[in-house]
Amino acid sequence: MIESVEEFLALTDDESPAAMERIRLDSAPEEVWGQILDLYPELARTVTLNKTLPEGILLRLAGHDDASVRADVANVRRLPRAAFEALVEDQDESVRARLAWNKKIPPDILERLADDEEPIVSNPARSRLGR
Repeated sequence: MIESVEEFLALTDDESPAAMERIRLDSAPEEVWGQILDLYPELARTVTLNKTLPEGILLRLAGHDDASVRADVANVRRLPRAAFEALVEDQDESVRARLAWNKKIPPDILERLADDEEPIVSNPARSRLGR
């Protein structure tokens, strides 16, 4: 378990496979993730690599200013419904396109993406729906 901001920072400075695995797989309390995002916003994409993020942090990242962070979140298979709802309305088509490929996307959200005006979004959504 990652127990502090300092521990996470040490992992980001360590280029070993073991450190990378911990960044991806170790859980941390929601308040630690929040502190990391508050103090080191440039590490948001690194935070998105973690497979154990709490729903509150996923929701926060789904509303991030950086479209690349939101696109990373759109790939997360265990997104809460509210994050899918937020990302389906994203202004950046690359975020919506990533969402269209999410294997756990609710069918009604995928239907909405199938009607997107951007082909990069609607084509994969239609394909997944068998259209």
